[in-house]
Order: sequence, then C-alpha cells, then structure tokens
Amino acid sequence: MFQLPKLSLPSSLEIYEPERIEKISTNISGMKGSVRDLYTIVPSSPGKYKIPKIEFSYFDLQSKKYKTISSSEINIDVDGDKWNNDSAKNINSKIKPKNISLEFLPFKTKSEFVKIKTKPFFNTNIFWGLFITPFIITIVIILVTNYLFGRNKFLKTDTSIHSKRLAKKYLLEAKSKLGNKKEFYESLDRALHNYLKSITLFDNSNYTKINIENELNKRKIDTDIINTLNQLFNNCEMARYTPITNVEMESDYTNAFDIISKIDKLIN
Repeated sequence: MFQLPKLSLPSSLEIYEPERIEKISTNISGMKGSVRDLYTIVPSSPGKYKIPKIEFSYFDLQSKKYKTISSSEINIDVDGDKWNNDSAKNINSKIKPKNISLEFLPFKTKSEFVKIKTKPFFNTNIFWGLFITPFIITIVIILVTNYLFGRNKFLKTDTSIHSKRLAKKYLLEAKSKLGNKKEFYESLDRALHNYLKSITLFDNSNYTKINIENELNKRKIDTDIINTLNQLFNNCEMARYTPITNVEMESDYTNAFDIISKIDKLIN
C-alpha cells in the first residue's frame, strides 16, 4: 500500500523507470514482506556523482507516532571515456543488473527528423489521375457502345438492302414465269418473303406469320393490305394442288406488286 519515494538525480545521469520487485505473503496474522524499486542509472561521462539521501515517513504502530527515516548520501566515481557510439555496443552488458533480465538498446546520439507537414493529397498527380479516370472510362464505354450500335445498324441496313434486291429480282422472275404455275408461284413466294425480311429484319428463328403481322400492325399498315398479303401466301400454297389460270396468276402478280408499293410508301 506504500508509495515509495522517487529518486531525484542530476541531469547528467540517465535514469530509467524502476522495476518493481514485491515479495509479500498473506496469512492468518496479516500481510508481511517487502517492496523494492530497482533503478538503472547510466552516466554520460566520467566524473564524481552524488546520489542524494532519500527520506521516508511512516506511522509506527508500536510507538503510535509518525517517524521519518532517511538514507545516506552516496558518492560514485565514474572512470572511463566520455560516452560515444562505440561504447553503445556493449551497453546491454554494462547496465544489466545482477539477476535482473533487463535489456536496453544503444543510445542514439543523432536524431533523424521527419517533416510533420507533408504535401497535401489535393492537386497531386495521383489525385488528378483518380479524378479523371472515371470520365475517361465513361467516354470509352460511350464510344464502344456507339460503334457497336452503328455497326449493328449498318449490318441490319445492309441485310435490308440485300433482301429488297432479292425481292425485286424474284418479282421480275415471277413476271417472266407467267403461265408456268409452279415456277411463277415459287418466285412470287420468295419475292414476298424477302421483302418482308427487308422491313422486319427478323432472323429465321423469329420469322413467323404471327411476328410478321404484329410488326406490320406496329408500323400501322392497313388491315386490308395485311389480309391481301395473307391471301397471296395462301394462293402460293394452294397453287401446288389446284389448277390456276393465267388470269389468276396475273391478278396475284399485280396484287403483290401493289402491296409492296403501298407498304414502301407507308413505312418510308
């Protein structure tokens, strides 16, 4: 429970925090033992040093009075050379007390200073790099997207032009086959299908009758035109199994030509 007195030394002596050594036992009669502070003191240069006396006050239970005891002054003569970096190599062995496992690093005689105020992060190369990078990435994404969209649009346009050319080719071929039922309706059927592919841009998996009708309705094509178109497809199918006259073939050719012309006017 006692607060041991602190050791006060001249500034020329280096003193370290003491190591507390306690030997206390507790039994039925109370507590007894000792408490000791072990100091390590290092002189910086040779000479004569004085450790002043230390006083300690306590209350004596037998005499029921306060008493003060004090130690004697201790004079120490220190030999050797003045402290330098070479002597620091053996500091651990010189200041290591008996039976106490204390280790000390060599004393530094030179200081290494570090700037407290460093260059701020703002307006540095890293700051501007991190600031500009998202904008560059966004611009690259926009350019790539536009390129892919334009390329896809170009491919679709190219496919549409090719299909229209085929439609005109097969329509002219059908006209030249008037009188030959089989070849006429095969050419007419190919002409109509290629024309519809040119305006709907459906691939083979989506090219169905329902999808074609839905696409024509979206483009606000008249119902009469859609019905006439379906009738032409039916005639192309029925021509394989029923007799068809030249008059009927000429009528179907005229209807096909008119339908293609009307749809072109409505969507362009």
